[in-house]
Amino acid sequence: MAEVETELSESQQACLRLVAQGMSSKEIAISLNLSPSTVDTYIKHAIARLGAVNRRDAARKYLESQVSQKFGSQMEQLAEPPLHGSEAGVPVHDGQAHPAEPRRWWRAVLPPPLGGKENQRSASQRFWDACKVIFWGMMVFLAMIIVLTRTMQLLS
Repeated sequence: MAEVETELSESQQACLRLVAQGMSSKEIAISLNLSPSTVDTYIKHAIARLGAVNRRDAARKYLESQVSQKFGSQMEQLAEPPLHGSEAGVPVHDGQAHPAEPRRWWRAVLPPPLGGKENQRSASQRFWDACKVIFWGMMVFLAMIIVLTRTMQLLS
């Protein structure tokens, strides 16, 4: 494990330390004064060099090597990342999401979540969110038309 330090650049090591604290790429970018895509690139290269499955696994391997160099075989615990938006209630194991409960039909028509982190949702999720926004926009527009026509009928 001593060779991990020589395999990774200082920037990659800094990014992995912050990943271990549960920070997102955007938060790491702000902290290190980098762009989020640069942070993602550093983490992607570190994942490949360490033979990790995902960013948390890479951070765990990196910290494990650091701790084993200093204290033997003790390992530092990784901070759990906070849950945002659609991630709440969806545990992730081995980089794959497993829903805690079956998907309900009425969730498909709810408006998309507000806020959250950039790049949090997949392309298909963003597409369906855009469809939901269009749907709800049309519903509000139709409701306004109905109210206006009824008001006009009452006034005439």
